[in-house]
Order: sequence, then structure tokens, then C-alpha cells
Amino acid sequence: MAKLTRWDNGETIHETDGDIRATVELAAKLGISCFRADLSDTNLSDANLSYANLSDANLSDANLSDANLSDAKLRAANLSDANLSYANLSYANLSDAKLRAANLSDANLSYANLSYANLSDANLSDAKHVPMHSRWEVSFTESPSLVVHIGCKTKSIAEWDAIFERIGESMNIALSMFESPELGSNDDARKIRANYMAIRAYLVALGKHEAAK
Repeated sequence: MAKLTRWDNGETIHETDGDIRATVELAAKLGISCFRADLSDTNLSDANLSYANLSDANLSDANLSDANLSDAKLRAANLSDANLSYANLSYANLSDAKLRAANLSDANLSYANLSYANLSDANLSDAKHVPMHSRWEVSFTESPSLVVHIGCKTKSIAEWDAIFERIGESMNIALSMFESPELGSNDDARKIRANYMAIRAYLVALGKHEAAK
């Protein structure tokens, strides 16, 4: 008998006569939510968890190699140090997920949502179709005026250009741009800047913003 429980209150989510992998697979197949499931340090290699709701679940140190997590909901899930090598994460929602030091080598990340995910020290070698991502999401709004959003901050392109020019390669982004002590990683800062430059180029290519002369 295997019992799947929540990490926050110990409440039983689902139980079967099989092992924990079979229990989670059946829950996913039946559409049973595994929200906040406690699956830390479990062996789920080669498991079929497509469309599973694992939002806010604890999957730290779990073995998910070759697992099918396509279309899975993994929002805010803790996947720190998890083994996701060769896993299928296509169309998975990994927004706000903790992927610190996770092994994503050879994983399929096509169309995965990685907005706000923490991928510091993650292994992405040979990962397939890795989408652009950064700690804070970069997007734009056209009306009533064209502005770019980075995290919770909204500014015009001219204003963002001036900020990034001032920051330069030093990437002291935490103090000079957002005044946020929670972002101190140069790698995170470079990814945010890269995402901004991509959005900017997209807007220029569509004729929504005039390129600098």
C-alpha cells in the first residue's frame, strides 16, 4: 500500500496497492490533483505524468529521468536537485518553479513555461527547445502607449534603454534597477537583459518602435 500525502498538512491525496510511482501515475490518469504532494527523494523515472497537477509539489531530489511530464502543471513546484534528464516537459507549466541545481540534460522543454522559474546552477546541457527565460518575466503592452514590463516594473523602451545603458556590463541590477535584494545573481541579470533586448528587437521588427539611428 502506497499513500500519497501533502507536504504541508499530511492529508492523504491518493493511495493504491502499488508503489508510489504507480500511485502518482494513477492519480494523474484519473485527474486527481496532486497539489502540494510530498514526492521528495522519490523514484519516478519513466513515469507517465502527462497532464498531472503537481503545482506547489515537493519534488526535490526526485528521480524523474525519462518521465513524461508533457502538459503537466508544475507551477511553484520544488524541483531543486531533481533528476529530469531526458524528461519530456513540453508544454509543462514551470512558472515560479524551483529548479536550482536540477539536471535537465537532454530534457525536452519545447513550449514549456519557465517564467519566474529559478534555474540557477541547473544543468541544461543538450536540453531540447529551451525557451527564453529569466527570473522575472519580460512582456509588453501596446495600449494606451507602448511599454515594457519586467517583473512588476513598467517603463517605456526609452526608459529601459537608459537604465540598461547605465548598468552596462556590471549588471548591478538589484540595486540600480529594481532595488530588490532578492536578485543578486549576475546570471539572472544577464538573462533579464537578454529577454528585454529580444522583446525590443521584436517590437522594432514589427514597426512598433523605431530603431535607434
